Amino acid sequence: MEVCNLTHDSTSFTSNAYLIFGEKITLIDVGSDPGTLEKLGDYTSEIDSILLTHQHSDHIGSLNEIMDAFHPELYCHSAHPLQTSRISTGQKILIGDDWYEVLHTPGHSKDHLVFFNSHSIFSGDIVVYSDSAFRRGSFGRTDLPGSSREDLINSIELILSHSSHELRNMYPGHGPVFHGNVMDVITKALYRANKREPKYSSPR
Repeated sequence: MEVCNLTHDSTSFTSNAYLIFGEKITLIDVGSDPGTLEKLGDYTSEIDSILLTHQHSDHIGSLNEIMDAFHPELYCHSAHPLQTSRISTGQKILIGDDWYEVLHTPGHSKDHLVFFNSHSIFSGDIVVYSDSAFRRGSFGRTDLPGSSREDLINSIELILSHSSHELRNMYPGHGPVFHGNVMDVITKALYRANKREPKYSSPR
């Protein structure tokens, strides 16, 4: 599977935006970097689908211009004016050349989704590999409107219960991609979330 993070070198606050090549060229989240549309043009002349992990502004800031330029299908959980399909737990969706299962994973946001199969997971902001709070196993903020620490904990447990020990590729909404024992990373994130302490010692 060929995956390109279009925003990995961004100097503005943005989510990761993953372009996946294959039978169905897919963009998972679009980020909010104003240069993403131009970067897309360097890689491809078409996008078949966009999948949103959730609709926080740092994940969808560039959505309108990318939809206007490429006219892809738009898959997300909550309603959006440009949405073509609503997706939720149990559905299967083709990303690149591989089929992925959808899980609705509220906690960081009410509409949060992850996409996973036996070897890879696009985890959005529910679980990330490393950030400024924790290394090798962190979790999304739950101090935002519509967020819930209890829902996030339940969602991480749901991810673990559905995941395979063969899971080796983690593509989070922020921070670096991880290749290795993903189940261990998610388990550490769950342990830290379960402490129910503020993720950051001061407001961010």
